[in-house]
Amino acid sequence: MARRAGKVFMLKSVKKKHVVVLFLFLFPVVLLGISNYLFASSSFVFEFEFVGDNAVNVYPYNVKEVIDDSIYIAPPDQIVASVKVVLDKPAAESQFVALYFAQGGHHFNAARVVTGYLAKGSLEVIFRLPEAEYTDIRIDIHTFNETLGIEGIYMSESPLNVSRQWVGDYDGIIMASAICMSVILLWAAGIYTGYLDKCVKKIKNTFTLITGFIKGNPKKVILHIAIILAVIIIAFAADVFFSRGAAFSVFTLILRTSFYIAVILSIYCIAIFRKRPEILFLSLSMLIGVLYIAVQPPFWYGWDNGIHYSWALEESFVWNVSVSQSDLLLSRVPEFYPFFGFISDIGIDHDFSWWRSQSDAALFSFRKGADTLASVTLREQLLFVRLAHIPSGLFIFLGRSLALAPFVVVKLGAFANHIVYTLLVYFAIKRLGSGKHIMAVTAMFPTAFAMSTTFGYDYWLIGFLMLGFAYFFHEVQNPDTKISKKNLIIMLCAFFVSMGPKAVYVPLMLILYFMKKEKFKTKKGYMGYVITVSCLILFVVASFALPFISASGAVGEGDLRGGSGVSTSGQVMFILQNPLAYTGILLRFLRSHLNMFSQNYITYFAHFREASLVHLVWILLGFVVLTDRNKSDMLTSTAKYKIIMAFLVFATASLYSTAMYIGFTEVGASTILGIQGRYKIPFLFPLLYVLGSFKIRNNINEAAYTCSVYGIMSFVLLAGAWEKFL
Repeated sequence: MARRAGKVFMLKSVKKKHVVVLFLFLFPVVLLGISNYLFASSSFVFEFEFVGDNAVNVYPYNVKEVIDDSIYIAPPDQIVASVKVVLDKPAAESQFVALYFAQGGHHFNAARVVTGYLAKGSLEVIFRLPEAEYTDIRIDIHTFNETLGIEGIYMSESPLNVSRQWVGDYDGIIMASAICMSVILLWAAGIYTGYLDKCVKKIKNTFTLITGFIKGNPKKVILHIAIILAVIIIAFAADVFFSRGAAFSVFTLILRTSFYIAVILSIYCIAIFRKRPEILFLSLSMLIGVLYIAVQPPFWYGWDNGIHYSWALEESFVWNVSVSQSDLLLSRVPEFYPFFGFISDIGIDHDFSWWRSQSDAALFSFRKGADTLASVTLREQLLFVRLAHIPSGLFIFLGRSLALAPFVVVKLGAFANHIVYTLLVYFAIKRLGSGKHIMAVTAMFPTAFAMSTTFGYDYWLIGFLMLGFAYFFHEVQNPDTKISKKNLIIMLCAFFVSMGPKAVYVPLMLILYFMKKEKFKTKKGYMGYVITVSCLILFVVASFALPFISASGAVGEGDLRGGSGVSTSGQVMFILQNPLAYTGILLRFLRSHLNMFSQNYITYFAHFREASLVHLVWILLGFVVLTDRNKSDMLTSTAKYKIIMAFLVFATASLYSTAMYIGFTEVGASTILGIQGRYKIPFLFPLLYVLGSFKIRNNINEAAYTCSVYGIMSFVLLAGAWEKFL
């Protein structure tokens, strides 16, 4: 009976406007699926043919030496455009083979390399090189472990013959179908809860408000348009003026002009939204974030971007991951190598012809979860662990479906991360009753901000923790009102999903136990809340503890980046056998690590190192911690919460330090390696929020206060973009 009533309710609730909304969302997704199937790179396969008419066999006569699996070769005195390595028997396993090349006195490095794929059962692997004369060539092929022999290495002046065949790829259709199903479920939930009607009404009201403003204030609209046009003209003129005498480059002109536009528009936003801190953060974050994504090098400057790009790429597929040469190039390139330095080093002009040629390369496929692009990763990760890479994966799917250039798709994936980060912080600032500027300054740290414009998990962890703590502190500061189901769900979900990529921050979830029972309507409701929190914490602990226990018991190897002396099982045994010694190691390390001034974690641009103005940020941070207070802080800036947050911060830092000691540091070492300053940012806001005194009264004009805080942080971010990217 109840089921029939539910069906009748749904049928009666569906109106024409609801169907229109559903169509408007589904139609573009369906088009994306069709476009992906017809035009995406994964729907094509490229076949390469080595042209051997003028090829020279350089094996074994031109071989200089063989060291381990590396073969050093003196190339022939001719232009080389392609290379073919022929084995004497089929390869037992598939592998990627690297060919390094050098010319004009340059040494081998990871920028001058091409990759070939040696399939299982194949006798040969071929490479396409930029047409040039080379002085040295090195081929890294794991033949000796399989006792394989090389029959010949042929080098030809002729480029590879490339033929492209359309094969279709149903994975894009599956992805589009999954998105459509999610849209339909959200649509049905919106109708059932009435939230869809509220959204439609709000959109209509906003549209009416905008059109009404335009009709009622034509002079103001013209003035705003004129200001924007003037900004563009002034920015262009400024770049021409300040770059006099420098070599002309259209690309550089565009980037510098974009910077000047961002500077002027930032000032404009501060003037317009000076009385609305959350809207001001939203506008400035999107504006400066787009600038960061536009001007930063396509080849990574952030931490582990190649690995995180690989994970995001995997999330852009449902089942079969199709990997192109471009994807391999992007996932393997050194993180700190600037794009234009790479181009100039290998002697290629700036028309990007070689870069584009990499996208016309053969595609390789593997089942999702059965293999990985990333060189350092856990295989078959839980969806919970992969959450942070889903937004960028969806945008990579979008870019691939639109057949965009590879480096544009990379920018699109990074943009997805920044959108999520910006929205999370926006809603967190909006929820706070006090401390809005403390959160804004922390969220606009150049380190955190720059990480949100690349591939990684930091944006996810920081953003969701800020949202979760904002909702928690809001409830604590309003003891007389009962917590609503909506706020409760948002708070719990924010804390829970934040732990997906980095579960070692789980001690921060213990703050949820300090929600007073008076916030719930019934004792049963409070008990259900406590049980739910406990289950979520246990799940998070299991998500990293079980794989760790399995790894330490099975193979005993840690993170390969830590060195050959790393062993998880050996390190665990050392800690268990020497608990007092390890306690001393941990406490000595934390004494330095938790010192706010011990390491520059505020203005770090990863491999580009720190930017200037760090002391300005420290001064501003101290200022807002003392002054961004009101009566609401009487219930959170107390001795109780200061002690609680200090304990949680210590426990969190101890946990991730121990994890890095076990998985990244040589057995029995007297210090802990691999810990970076950015690890402190996720717990920095809640710690700063409870510091200070609620007795301090801020009598500064609110608009002037907001303009000063956001103006300084915008200046720091823009200066960092100029210093590190431009």
